Amino acid sequence: MPVFKMEYPTFTDFNPSCSLNAFLQAKFKTKNSHEYRYYLQHNAENIQKYFAQNALKDYKGCTVCPNCAKALDFRGQPLTK
Repeated sequence: MPVFKMEYPTFTDFNPSCSLNAFLQAKFKTKNSHEYRYYLQHNAENIQKYFAQNALKDYKGCTVCPNCAKALDFRGQPLTK
């Protein structure tokens, strides 16, 4: 039986999507679901970049290996703080 390797197990999030949506609504201070959806549609790239830049903050002592660098690379642009 072949063994399958997970390439990016660090980035798997098993939290329910409603908790992520509640976090984002509070972070971006949207008042209702219509305003929240509008914000997501017009700021998607900024939100993706925010998550990519903050992906490894919870992992103390973790350095960016080539696999993680490739996963966190945002549209070919290096991630800078």
